[in-house]
Amino acid sequence: MKVNEYIELYEQHKYEGHSTIDSLLLTLNTLKQNREDWINQNKLGYFGIGLRFDKNPFFQPKVTQKNITIIGTIIDQLNALKASEDYQREGETAETRLKMLNILGTQCNELSKKGETQQLFNYVIQEEGSIDFSMRESSLITPSPVDILTEKREPYVDEQTWVCPSVQELIESKGIPGNLFDPAETDLTLEHDLHEHVQWAYNYIYQYAYPTSYEETPIARFHHGIQHVTRAANYARVFANLYRKYGDEEAQHLTENDIKLIQIALLFHDSAREGDNEDLWDHESAILLYYYLTRVLHVDRQTAKQVAEATANKDPSPEKGYFELNEDEDGQLSWQFSQFEEGLFPPKTIYQKIIHDCDCLDIIRARNQYDANYLDFYKEIASQNELALEEMAELIIEARGLIHHQGDSYITKDEASKLEYENEEAHARIIADMDSGAYPVLQALHERLLSVEELQTLTLVDLTPFDETAPMTEQNLTAALREGRILARGVTTPSALPKPKANKPILPDETLAEKEIRKSMRADGINTKSRKEPPNPKDKNPLRSTSILGYGSGVYPAAGLLIFNPNLKQIRRVSIEDFDSGRGQKAHLAHLQEKEYNESQEMVGQELDDLRQKMKLGLFGKKNQQGSNYVEILYDIDRYDAIFFTNDPTIGNYIAYDDFNPAHRFSPLLQAVYLQKQYERQYEATRAAYRERYGEEGEALFLQRFGSDPRLPIHEYSGLNNSLVPCDAALLTEENIVHMWVDMCSDFMRDSLLHLDEDTSHYVHDSFFYSLNVEDIKVCSMYKIKVNTLAQKNQPADLSYDEPLRKQVSDAIEKARENIVAEYEHSLLEKLGNNQESALSTTGFLVLQYSPHLREQAADKIKADLLDFVYSGELDACQLASISLPDVPISTLDIPHCNAKARNAFCKSKLIKAFILCQQSGLDNEAQLIRNKLGEWAEQLLSNNDSGESALNKRLKLRQLMMLMDPENPLLPAIDASVQALVSQLITEYAGNKSYLQSSHLLIKTLHAAGYPRSQYQDDFRVVFDKVNEVLPALRPSDWTYYVKVIKLLKEEPAPVITRWIAEYEDKIYNGEELLIAFKNLDFTFNDENLELFNVLVQKLHYNMQPRPYVQLSYWFKLIKELEGLTKNHQFSESQLKILSDRLGEMAGKLIEEAQLTSPFYSYYSQEHKGYLRLTSYAEEINTILKANSLPVPDSLINEFNAALSALDQFDLNQIQFNKARIHLVKAVHSQLPRPEERAHVLEKIADFMSTKAQDEKEAIKPSPAAGL
Repeated sequence: MKVNEYIELYEQHKYEGHSTIDSLLLTLNTLKQNREDWINQNKLGYFGIGLRFDKNPFFQPKVTQKNITIIGTIIDQLNALKASEDYQREGETAETRLKMLNILGTQCNELSKKGETQQLFNYVIQEEGSIDFSMRESSLITPSPVDILTEKREPYVDEQTWVCPSVQELIESKGIPGNLFDPAETDLTLEHDLHEHVQWAYNYIYQYAYPTSYEETPIARFHHGIQHVTRAANYARVFANLYRKYGDEEAQHLTENDIKLIQIALLFHDSAREGDNEDLWDHESAILLYYYLTRVLHVDRQTAKQVAEATANKDPSPEKGYFELNEDEDGQLSWQFSQFEEGLFPPKTIYQKIIHDCDCLDIIRARNQYDANYLDFYKEIASQNELALEEMAELIIEARGLIHHQGDSYITKDEASKLEYENEEAHARIIADMDSGAYPVLQALHERLLSVEELQTLTLVDLTPFDETAPMTEQNLTAALREGRILARGVTTPSALPKPKANKPILPDETLAEKEIRKSMRADGINTKSRKEPPNPKDKNPLRSTSILGYGSGVYPAAGLLIFNPNLKQIRRVSIEDFDSGRGQKAHLAHLQEKEYNESQEMVGQELDDLRQKMKLGLFGKKNQQGSNYVEILYDIDRYDAIFFTNDPTIGNYIAYDDFNPAHRFSPLLQAVYLQKQYERQYEATRAAYRERYGEEGEALFLQRFGSDPRLPIHEYSGLNNSLVPCDAALLTEENIVHMWVDMCSDFMRDSLLHLDEDTSHYVHDSFFYSLNVEDIKVCSMYKIKVNTLAQKNQPADLSYDEPLRKQVSDAIEKARENIVAEYEHSLLEKLGNNQESALSTTGFLVLQYSPHLREQAADKIKADLLDFVYSGELDACQLASISLPDVPISTLDIPHCNAKARNAFCKSKLIKAFILCQQSGLDNEAQLIRNKLGEWAEQLLSNNDSGESALNKRLKLRQLMMLMDPENPLLPAIDASVQALVSQLITEYAGNKSYLQSSHLLIKTLHAAGYPRSQYQDDFRVVFDKVNEVLPALRPSDWTYYVKVIKLLKEEPAPVITRWIAEYEDKIYNGEELLIAFKNLDFTFNDENLELFNVLVQKLHYNMQPRPYVQLSYWFKLIKELEGLTKNHQFSESQLKILSDRLGEMAGKLIEEAQLTSPFYSYYSQEHKGYLRLTSYAEEINTILKANSLPVPDSLINEFNAALSALDQFDLNQIQFNKARIHLVKAVHSQLPRPEERAHVLEKIADFMSTKAQDEKEAIKPSPAAGL
């Protein structure tokens, strides 16, 4: 689904600290401006002038203008609301938020249906409305709040009534069997333990799937089953105690009887659901609760009514009323809306608050990003009390950890773990978890209602401040986590090799970890690797993505490095989520390092404080990206203090091998050990470099920066438990390291042997167990796979060990492998002997192929299975159509020497497996009977006169089988002749089709994949070559991909064909990359001897991928890079460079012409802003040329750049909306062009202006409680 950029922009403004109304105003102003721009831009297409804009078929100026008018009206109304006396006095309240939603709602239906603006309005109405009200539809109460707000339907009126269906109808509609509320069925009372109410709820309701559910799963209601409602019920006393502690009078008068009623209400709050998506059945669930209380527990009707109403009204109506549940003398239930007095919102009861907050807390299980703004406890208490906020933050952390422990978290749903709780014992098991010691706040508050005095003396969180002078003890680490003083820099798959880059040489022995650690230790040319001579002086590792640990925030990968007490001066950007800054060099963010963009330490400190406040509310990570549960801080790294690993699920794991969880419990720790040992190596190498560079003072300088200990301590981090625990160094002995490797690899090997029958032909690298060596096993046990989307390839994570330790690890794994294989093969032998496994099963067959010893021991069983296959009629029933062969040539039936595709194909055919085993077992007669079967198929095919590709494929398949199993078969020559006849026939048929060249190309591929000799069919394709040659000038560039196959098959000299085509082809060449690749595949070369031909091709290669008239320099330079691969020594000659330079000059003139033609149509921009856009446009084009680093920038472009920049010197800069990254680009271009001194003063003026303006804007923002600060 396409992301709505204006919803993202709105959320970004809220994150920056703007209030809801300001965030909306800023977003609407941008939207309005963009819509006006869009109208003006599309006008160009209709005038035929705007070369950069095509005519938009969906351009409807009247509709867009109407939307612009509506947006303008809303902006005016929102500004009026903001200026109102109520808003100025109280700020954002439920009342003012509702007024804002009414403004949006009244105009929403006038907008384009399903357009971005209407999507934005609907989003704001739902999201902001849900903070204070129920915005959901209801199965009983109509219309919905959203329909009322958007004026689709009339609002409720006082005493409006909705009659409820009978209880039996209600039960039947839910797919729940039996009479739920027959008092004769149970003797339960309110006084019974909650455990027994949970059992009743499960047995009578939650064990049954939704009526619309078509999936049969072990868990009837996956997201809203007994586990969720029981967990929510057990939060009730926790919230009650928190409300009591902080002075809520109603809460202080609660009794255990009240708590039991609230808990039962929570057990029933999802009872009437019919699906796991939006809850439309709140009022029906409240009815089932009412019946349970009155009919089963015999609670008086008035009490039951109050509890049921509290459940249905846990989120109040935006219509400022309350839904009452009434029962008449005949037992008929109805809901009645009661308008609250004087147009105010009815105050919430403590029942409503606790029911709401318990359900709201457990929504963590369904969200990547939690938001405590929705909690009544936060709105009323924690938002105004720092201690309450810290305790609430700890509660959120513990709830997240508890939910994950029970297999119910958003990032990883674990059905096996959930099954432990999705039963009638849910309550007992959840209580056991809460009392396990892992969740101190839950444990302290869930058991009983504590007195106010007890609560006042109870310490729930340790607020001891961080001590910069003290060592990182457990207490100091906890304080550092709470204060945001620990940064984590993750290294995903640290022992992997980086991917090679086109413009940079990569040393094959430098892993991702080596590169990361080396760069952090750069200084004055030390640890710098550069292709430039002398290398660029580099210092530190700037603009690296890091995460702040604490408050449950996760990390990107399973292991990495830590920075304690980071320097505020080195922080470049603070973000609540991963803002996709990218990997490697962050050229697009390089401006953040410049002086004018450096924020004051006070400002950075304020941003970090704001971030920590958001983290306390659970507001970190991306809302809708699973696994993105961390913040991002751009930091200039100059040292590391420790190493971390985590067994939490991480997105780095998922990117590396498609699973959020670690490959093994020891994988993250062993990655950390690898990092530790790699750091030691780099530490000593850097120490020596300092001594060499700085002489006697080198040692002191080195120790001042990196400390005296080469071994960084390792810590285990868990965001789910919000803990950072030092690993006992005494436990990380070489002996224990070896044991961990053996355990990890052994588990992998056992699991691999259990899955030998899996088809691995689609894997990029063969991971079949018997084909893996010890080094492969190390990689696969730690990273699951040998390939890596983040790097060139995975490597073993013991590369940083000393050689003796590496040998110990390898020898121990090899010994374990021998034992595991022997144990597995012994087990398989027993299964073969007991007829539990067949020699012809995939598993049995494969193991027998790799274990001659086992074949010898199981010889009798193998023969019995083969004889049964051959003589039982199974062989007779075999069909050629049931055999599939891979699309690669096959030369052997020797399984250990086959590729993965062939091995998997053979394993799917019982006939092939039987033939191989017959040969190995000396059953020559039976092997001959299988060969005879091939002969039967051959006779059948030869007797048929079928034609076409299907007939050809059958014969090719049979020919492959005969070549592998019966190469002396006398029918083989006839099959070859039949194949050749079909090939000739198909080529003749293709000649009459438009796609004959593509069809011929595919036919050649088919013949090659089937191993059919080239000599048998190449002459047949002469007709294809001749036909193309007749119409060569009309050959499309895209057809060259297919023509290459024919030319190479016939071994024709390509130069004359290519030369003629380039000279005679009359059109421009669009999307020329494929064409140049085709020429390269034919080994064609351009040199000074065919310079005119080179010139012709350069002129015909269009500067746009599509047949459009405007210039795309980035595309053109991509073509030129490909063209350079066709030159002598892959380097342009001086003459060729002159041709390219002239062509670039022509395109520069075209660019300037485009800019001049389109400029008059941007009248909606100020003169100043138009000049700024012209400047940045030229900067982008020049930067493209500079990055290509192959041709000089044309003088015409330089002159236009200079003129545009000089013009800015005369403008009022307040009329320009500057963008930091674009101005940085202008500065970068300026520094690489001639005569920079003539332009420097203008850039300094712009930098000073932007710096002053940014500082003023930041200081003007007043963080709003509604924005989550």
